[in-house]
Amino acid sequence: MLRRVLKGLAIGLAAILVLALVALVFAYVASSRIIDRTYDVPFAVLATPSDSAVLADGQRLASLWGCLAGCHGEDGAGTLMFEEPLVGWIRAPNITSILPDYTDEELERLIRRGVKQDGRSVFVMPSGLLYHLDDAQLTSIIAHVRSLPKKKDRFKGGVKFGPLGRVFLAIGQFQPSAEEVDPDSPRRAYPDPTDEAGLGEFWATTACSECHGEDLSGEDGFTPSLEVVATSYTPADFRLLMRTGIALGGRQLDLMSEVARDNLRHLTPREVAGLYDYLTGHFAANSATDE
Repeated sequence: MLRRVLKGLAIGLAAILVLALVALVFAYVASSRIIDRTYDVPFAVLATPSDSAVLADGQRLASLWGCLAGCHGEDGAGTLMFEEPLVGWIRAPNITSILPDYTDEELERLIRRGVKQDGRSVFVMPSGLLYHLDDAQLTSIIAHVRSLPKKKDRFKGGVKFGPLGRVFLAIGQFQPSAEEVDPDSPRRAYPDPTDEAGLGEFWATTACSECHGEDLSGEDGFTPSLEVVATSYTPADFRLLMRTGIALGGRQLDLMSEVARDNLRHLTPREVAGLYDYLTGHFAANSATDE
């Protein structure tokens, strides 16, 4: 009897191992097709602004959008964003090293559409949001980053998928950046710098929505709803959070404090005021709708 039980267990274990192997092979093949997929995205002609003030704003915008003091590091030389053996690693490349090999048109397609020189997609780059950069913003960012002194490569940049990473990619949990862009959607125009309400809506629906979701109600297990800000923070508290990363009660938040210090502190006073007004109005309107 015991021999029959052990034999049955062995057969069951072997079947599980075979199924796991088949699943891994499927995931590898399916994920490889996604990684190697090419996208027929035409180049766009950038209208380079002649306004020196717009070009000078490149450093601020590069920091606000996370190109610097974010994904690619303070100096643009790249950062290790994520590393987990079974999932893989994400290494933001040294943009001071690779930019000379790109034309402005190739950079436009890479940033706004997530498509590399060889037609394949990048991963992790938030092209779904960067798609909304207008020509003035984009060219000022490119001009500033091109002006950075070249830094030595810290490591080979890119994305490597481990076994679990390939499974997540095959089942759609990871997406190529090129597929996060809806080219038929209207680009959100950057408002006039004096339009406080427009500025607030712009940054809420771009920078804030990247982490807190399109409706700003948070991403499960990752970020909270911004309703807590809209209902708990005074304008002065909100300004302090945006400038220093210090939350109510003098707290340091896991993600927000770092993002505020590195990126959001570059918002102008008018942009901060407009963002606060937009958030409070947004959740007040949602509350009224629910009643």
